[in-house]
Amino acid sequence: MKAVYTWHLSKKRRWVTKEFEIITLVTSLNYTLKQFKDVVLYTDEESLKELKDYKLPSINVILKERVNHNLWILDKVNTYSIQTEPFIHIDADFIIEKELASNFLISDIGFQSFDDFNNSHCFFYKNLLNNLLIKN
Repeated sequence: MKAVYTWHLSKKRRWVTKEFEIITLVTSLNYTLKQFKDVVLYTDEESLKELKDYKLPSINVILKERVNHNLWILDKVNTYSIQTEPFIHIDADFIIEKELASNFLISDIGFQSFDDFNNSHCFFYKNLLNNLLIKN
């Protein structure tokens, strides 16, 4: 299984600073490489230029023009649609600190979302999500 990122430097989303956004991405990539040998970053040329002053780990970078500059989610959906083998998509602000459970890695579909368990659509998954990570 490969780990896939879709990242374009934020222009409208609210990060503390551009540097903080990039450092978070690089940290996430480094942690992901501890668990996945094949890590791919889909980005555009402009965003890749912003990474030149930061030490990117050894990953595959695929240049892909943005689908839509206003709806960033469309770029992620586009990345999903071109995958031809099992993959996990990881957001740049998500850092995998613990080993992912093997049953998660062999599932047909998995997701991470601890944002709001008071929301009715998340309630069903609360116990399942709490068991996805192996406790160290």
